[in-house]
Amino acid sequence: MKRIFMYRLLLPVLLLFTASFAQQPGTDALSLKEVIKLTLENHPLLKQKQDELRAAQFRVEQQKSFYFPNISAQLSYTRIGPIPAFSFGGQNLELAPGNNYNFGVFVNQTLYDFGKRDLQVDVSSSFLTSIKDNEELVKNDLSIQAVRAFYGILFIERSLAVKDTQYAALQEHLRITELKIKNGTATDYDVLSTKTKMLEIKNEKIDLLNEKNKQELFLKELIGQDRNKELYITGTFELPENTLNSDSLLNAAYNQRPELKMVKDARTSANLQKGLISQIDKPTLSGSLGYGFKNGFEPNIEVLRGNWFANVSLGIPIFNGKLTENKINESNAVLDASESKIEQVKQSISTEVYQAEADLKSSMTKISSTAEQIDYAGKSLERAKLQYERGVGTNLEVLDAETSLTQARLFNIQAVYKSIVSYYSVCRAVGDLDKLRGR
Repeated sequence: MKRIFMYRLLLPVLLLFTASFAQQPGTDALSLKEVIKLTLENHPLLKQKQDELRAAQFRVEQQKSFYFPNISAQLSYTRIGPIPAFSFGGQNLELAPGNNYNFGVFVNQTLYDFGKRDLQVDVSSSFLTSIKDNEELVKNDLSIQAVRAFYGILFIERSLAVKDTQYAALQEHLRITELKIKNGTATDYDVLSTKTKMLEIKNEKIDLLNEKNKQELFLKELIGQDRNKELYITGTFELPENTLNSDSLLNAAYNQRPELKMVKDARTSANLQKGLISQIDKPTLSGSLGYGFKNGFEPNIEVLRGNWFANVSLGIPIFNGKLTENKINESNAVLDASESKIEQVKQSISTEVYQAEADLKSSMTKISSTAEQIDYAGKSLERAKLQYERGVGTNLEVLDAETSLTQARLFNIQAVYKSIVSYYSVCRAVGDLDKLRGR
């Protein structure tokens, strides 16, 4: 009896240990850090963001091009008729050639524009910063999805191990029941009810395996792996060490969350746009220079001769139908909306931090309570089995006690899983990128 008791005590541990290494066939097994790394390297969303970032960088360079002169070449041919001419001294004198050739190089340059070009570059750069912060937001979202899928698979594996433990225990119980039938101290009903429970466990395992397959397919999608290729992961199923302080978490979130950085980026862009609009009514000083060759000059109008020009002009806006005033009013409204958006995002972040913290604390409490529940359920099962073997208990009591122990173990695994996910949810809520990405 003592040997059987020790076997029952060690079986859950052995099965959980087996489950921990079931998906570790050598170097192919992926850790959480590797899973997140592959996700951030291969997911199409991030490739899209990188392309958007490149496009924004080119837009900044486009604005910088206005610092340089605009140089162009022009070539033209014109045939005119009738050719202007007059007679003098019996000779027909042409005033212009019939075939007119003209080609030259022209340079246009803005000399001074009261900082308009600088502001245009700054506006484009602010959009670039916003895209970078948006990329960080996408990385955070993908990282937390990878974390949930990764630990979701480990959670299901351990749930399967618990079901295997329950099934093995019922097999042992069935063996004892069949011996009792031979001795005339049990009925066929006990065997049937036990086998029915065992079939129920098999059906539950089918559902768990199906859910595990779904989680693996989703994780393969995240890391960019072929859906038909086997996926192996390895990791500890335990809550990382952590210290919680609501005030410090909230301050960190306000400094680190990319969502808040993005709305602040929008405010910066709106300020720069307002500054750019305020320059609309300012004059622009520009210069032009050109040099080329054309015919039509006396004394020989058919010969191509060099010619040049230089020009300086000052454009002064006088009236544009209150366009500048209305654009500034629009900019002020956009700035007010940006301030409101910042406050709204802060409130949302605050709620998310407090909720994630509350979930973590609740899950940690459940780990302790479910561990105690396992202890009580294990003792109840041993007593029920002992009474059944002595003939003073029923088979139904054993099956109910076995189910209660299994549920307690599943509740404990679920509490551990929720605490791990809640921990990483806190990291995401705070914007702690290093912890969220497994660094």
